[in-house]
Amino acid sequence: MKKQLRSINGKISWLKRQKNELESKRNSLADRRENFEEEVIMRLVQNSLGELHSEDRGMMQENIDKIFSRMLELPEDERLLVANFLYHSGIISGCSGFGSYKSPTTCGGCHEGRKNVAALKLDHLVKFMGDRQYRIPREVFQQALSRVSLKYQSSLNQINAEIEKLDSELKKIREKLGSLKKEKELWQKLADTTDSISPSSTLFDFLLNFSKYIEEVKVVEPDIAVIQTSRSEWGGSGGIGYFDQITVYFYGQTEMEEWQWRDRYSASRDRWDLRIHGIGQVKIEADDIVEVRVELINNKYGNRWAIFHFEKVEQKDKPAQLSDEQQEKFKDQVEAEIEKIMARLNESWNLKPKMLASYPAGITMPRGTPAYVPYRAPHLKEKIVRADIGIAAWVTEEQIDHRESTPQMRYELYVMKFGKNPRVVLEDHSYEYEGSAVIAIVSLEADKVVANTRHGKKVIDLS
Repeated sequence: MKKQLRSINGKISWLKRQKNELESKRNSLADRRENFEEEVIMRLVQNSLGELHSEDRGMMQENIDKIFSRMLELPEDERLLVANFLYHSGIISGCSGFGSYKSPTTCGGCHEGRKNVAALKLDHLVKFMGDRQYRIPREVFQQALSRVSLKYQSSLNQINAEIEKLDSELKKIREKLGSLKKEKELWQKLADTTDSISPSSTLFDFLLNFSKYIEEVKVVEPDIAVIQTSRSEWGGSGGIGYFDQITVYFYGQTEMEEWQWRDRYSASRDRWDLRIHGIGQVKIEADDIVEVRVELINNKYGNRWAIFHFEKVEQKDKPAQLSDEQQEKFKDQVEAEIEKIMARLNESWNLKPKMLASYPAGITMPRGTPAYVPYRAPHLKEKIVRADIGIAAWVTEEQIDHRESTPQMRYELYVMKFGKNPRVVLEDHSYEYEGSAVIAIVSLEADKVVANTRHGKKVIDLS
């Protein structure tokens, strides 16, 4: 397994370098987009003045008559913007901006500024502002810039297209990095397991889908594994109930059992002898039915055995396998359906009311802190796609109601099979003080999905 970890670490390092390079390019383009108007003005100045434009301010001042002569050939909007650039670059004089001056006045800058406006035939844009102050309004400059920028719209469109392309590439890299990190975590868990055997690709994919719930895993054979997980439940009364769970994977078949070792309401009903501290020996006996015996370790009260039954592999009808092309098509269809469902939930969320805000007791919130806040935004809680057998499941979460500052959350479990539309097979909702509703996918097969709920394990027949 060290070999797999080294390979994954190499891929992660390479993808991170790719990601950093693409992010650097994107940031550069984003800066160009943000400062596009400045780029438009610079390109306008360079294109309109040609060889008369120079980094040498003194040389440009010496050629100011030629520059003005060339500027008079420009459309009014371009002339105004170039003149404003020359003023802010210190090439021509004025007072508080191009087209700004006082009259009457003894200020040399004001006289020079008024002279420049007249020389460039832009004096009709000047407005009287009161108290001897004359100025070209700021909105006149902005409107001119907006009109001129349209000539360079293709450049802006190209920047936006490049940013969009980079965003797409970065999204794929981030998704790949997320998948590799999950694989790395799973291989580390497998490496930490004594006498662990490398899983088959099918078993590895199964474990990968549920890796965030796995506390311990023991691979007995490439297609047989024992997995330890847990769950808890709570509500408006009592404490927290804790459950330990064992799932056995046997050639694509799964069975799960759970034991409650801590009671929500009374410590006298706690069963610490049912606590699972690890997975011990695993024994397999095959007759008409395969029996898998799992030793459950309890460090204080002694170990015990749990028994799971499965059909023989040759007796079990294997689900149809999709071709590589069909698998890719199915993945795309799943993403499209999820996108439609989330769009519908978000559209509904935008129409929902606000609820009373909840802040920590005893703390005075700053002035202006809102008394009401929006509903929680819906999101995709988890997603499992078994493209090899053409089945996928996912869980959505949304807030559907509130009582004062307490939200009521709803979870829906969707299942989608290849060539069919998705359907909701399980739903749960509750106010948070009643015990938060929860649906977490434990396993997914062609004919059933197993989920953890606040009421325990739920097996849903999909046949």
